[in-house]
Amino acid sequence: MKESHLERGGMVRNVVKGLDITAQALTDGKEIPQEAIDLFSKKFIPNSLYNIIVNLGWRLQARRYGKKKKIRDKTYTR
Repeated sequence: MKESHLERGGMVRNVVKGLDITAQALTDGKEIPQEAIDLFSKKFIPNSLYNIIVNLGWRLQARRYGKKKKIRDKTYTR
């Protein structure tokens, strides 16, 4: 049987931990702990990896529309 994303962890592990902590606190009638808030605010992927993925997406889209050579053109420069 395949494991779900929640069982494997990965990118959602901090969200799952935060939800567990939040659910327990709310069940006990308490406020959401700062630890859970901190877990929710952690990034899924590092900024550098995000930038690589986004730039790759722009290049693939430019190639698809035949504008690969113009991708570095600048508009409204003086």
